[in-house]
Amino acid sequence: VMGGVARMLRVSLDLQEFHAMVPEAKERGFGRTFRSPCLWEDLVKTITNCNMKWSGTVTMNLRLCDKVGKEGSFPTPKEILAKSPEWLKENCRVGYRAERIYRLAQAVEGMDGVERLDLEWLEHPSRTQADAFSKLLSLYGFGNFAAHNACQLLGHFDSFPFDSETVRHFREKHGANGSHKFPQVAKMAEKHYSAFAPYQFLAYWFELWVGYEERRGSTSTRWAVRGDQKESTALFDVSTPKAPRAKRRRSAQANKSSSSSRRDDSKDDDDSDESRNVSRDSESTDSFLATSGAAHNNATPTKNTRCRGKKRRAREFKGDERDANKRR
Repeated sequence: VMGGVARMLRVSLDLQEFHAMVPEAKERGFGRTFRSPCLWEDLVKTITNCNMKWSGTVTMNLRLCDKVGKEGSFPTPKEILAKSPEWLKENCRVGYRAERIYRLAQAVEGMDGVERLDLEWLEHPSRTQADAFSKLLSLYGFGNFAAHNACQLLGHFDSFPFDSETVRHFREKHGANGSHKFPQVAKMAEKHYSAFAPYQFLAYWFELWVGYEERRGSTSTRWAVRGDQKESTALFDVSTPKAPRAKRRRSAQANKSSSSSRRDDSKDDDDSDESRNVSRDSESTDSFLATSGAAHNNATPTKNTRCRGKKRRAREFKGDERDANKRR
């Protein structure tokens, strides 16, 4: 137990050289970044941290502890192998990472047909960053970010686990703009932190952490708590996980179907109203034509009508008079 605690706190780490480079880090007591009691746990948490927000990473690891580990502890490789990748995916909701976690457990246990991963070999003090990185990169599902992150957890701080947070940080603090994509920002970051070799990662993480505390205050040291602790200052509340994705999908489909049904009913109502309106319009038109016809036939002559009649009769009289004169 004490060995695990010592590993978590990195009590044997000598920070004098790094603190000489970054005096503010010494003032803040920064340098011994937290890690897990064993490398196996670090590697699994690295997998769950890939392509995932930190809150999602925390939630996935909580499910692994609650549903697979004994009495809520982090599951061992053997406990993982007692399940299947499909079971892990469905019950722990780790997505495509289920296969990677399962294969990692097989490698650690030295299962038949799988190259054994010697964790003690990786943690040996004589191991170089290049050797460790090459070995980690050969693991199923481990890319550059995962291998670099595992290396810094092993104490190789000349590693570069850069990701989208690096892009955000460099846009805010180091002049990168929207046109700079990840590969460009990664090169900028590698060049910037080369001045802190061999502690590039610590310098990078210190800048990130200062930024977190500027935004969230000193409580940003509390990354997550369980819901039953009632810690209102926690960054993330992971006490009420979302419903399983399949259930959410079914619920969304049901809502969509219900909404579509309501729209259809509404359309039917609109069609009925439209039919009724057309009928009323037809009736009104027929009524108007009938009424206007009756009014025309039974109309009482107006003053203008009488005037036109007089003029017409006057013209007729004059015409008759001319005809009479011609006959004479």
